[in-house]
Amino acid sequence: MGITRDEVERVVREPAQIVPGDLGALVAQAKHGNGLLRVPFVEIKEQRRILTIYWTGKIDKYWREE
Repeated sequence: MGITRDEVERVVREPAQIVPGDLGALVAQAKHGNGLLRVPFVEIKEQRRILTIYWTGKIDKYWREE
């Protein structure tokens, strides 16, 4: 199963969470199936520029309970 462009755009526009990433990036993320879709990005002139996308099964490692 692949990740669609629509899924990525939805996570970036309406993330379940945004957490700090590496080197000043932020990570928009949302639970996806039995894992987590993570989309690291930077904000440039009020626009989010996606750095990469990936799916991980390590929800406990990355998900932040508030």
